[in-house]
Amino acid sequence: MHECVTTFVSEHSLEEALLFGLSFSRKRISVQDSLCRKERIKKMFIRDPETARIGEEILPFEIEQLPEFFQRKAEAELHDTPERRVQGLRQIKELAKNDKHTKHIEFEDDFLLQYLRARKYNVAKAFSQVKSFVHLKKKNPQMFTDFSYDQTVKLITKKIVTILPWRCQDGCTVLLVELDNWNPDEVSIEEIRRSLVIYFLQSLREPMTQINGFKIILDVKSNPLRHLKYCTPHNIYLIYHGTQVRYMISKKKLIIAR
Repeated sequence: MHECVTTFVSEHSLEEALLFGLSFSRKRISVQDSLCRKERIKKMFIRDPETARIGEEILPFEIEQLPEFFQRKAEAELHDTPERRVQGLRQIKELAKNDKHTKHIEFEDDFLLQYLRARKYNVAKAFSQVKSFVHLKKKNPQMFTDFSYDQTVKLITKKIVTILPWRCQDGCTVLLVELDNWNPDEVSIEEIRRSLVIYFLQSLREPMTQINGFKIILDVKSNPLRHLKYCTPHNIYLIYHGTQVRYMISKKKLIIAR
């Protein structure tokens, strides 16, 4: 900063140099103000879990209409407005229509909105993630085909994977995974993958989840050896990469409980 101003003074008048310094300071203050504003916005929509009340701040998983509080949160944090939704959907559909990998695919609006909201309506970034999902499906078709109703029901009744009926106070969906309840001899790893796809697809149809994200509680209290052989690089990659490119929502968190 000092070197820059000194050079400027040697070539211009002191008055010009002072004006330059003032302009530089204003830009720096402007950046600081912008950062402070973002922090203030975040704090506006933080709810204290100690005082949150069920039915008011703590809402059920299935909600017919987006509450006003979360409408304002989506607008402030994700730039989500009716005008941006219309414009964003039009632009991302145009990109899809002109891309060789996606031009033959008919995307539904609620599917595309997941990516637009996650990328705060940066259409180019959102479309890049859509393409990544298309590639993921092509490379791993077995995860998205041959779904078994009976196996999915078994996953639910045995409480291996459960979507909790109530959201956190911040509005996110909570997914509980209880590994102790999973017997690989009864439910294969392939069925686990397919069922997780169903769980995530269903939860992400909810605008509340698109806006607020989700938390996964992984219960590993006994850490049975029978599960270790499934911790392969391929499975770990699918879990990480799949959640990054497919379940592109604004926030996600993994909680490991024992």
